[in-house]
Amino acid sequence: MRYSVSMQRTQVRAVLAGLWLAMGSIAPAAALPPSATRAELQRWFDSIPDGRVVMATPHDWQYSFVAPNGRALEALSAALVRDGYRIVTLEGGATPTLRMAKTDLHSPLTLVKRNQSLDKIARSYGAAYADCTVVL
Repeated sequence: MRYSVSMQRTQVRAVLAGLWLAMGSIAPAAALPPSATRAELQRWFDSIPDGRVVMATPHDWQYSFVAPNGRALEALSAALVRDGYRIVTLEGGATPTLRMAKTDLHSPLTLVKRNQSLDKIARSYGAAYADCTVVL
């Protein structure tokens, strides 16, 4: 059975929403859904213990994408590399997955804007933006 990108995006969001609800709140280093609001991201940033991690410094952020085929992810990865991202993994299989990384200083507002931008570029390549994670 073939799945469209929108079907995959819906499935990914459903899984992430379920995980989010199961956790009760976003925890540090958790995968953050691209649909997280600024208020939700603010709560996540506020939940990080000050002594453990200083979010006022740049960190490695990883962004995941899925697509019905690896060719879409290869093209997407080339575009993101041109924008300063690094390829972490590109896996084939039933659901090809791409994980990219970039060192950034994010606030809830900049992360919302980044999520919107990555969602738009992923869709332009026939892929879906799945989540982001900060490497603490």
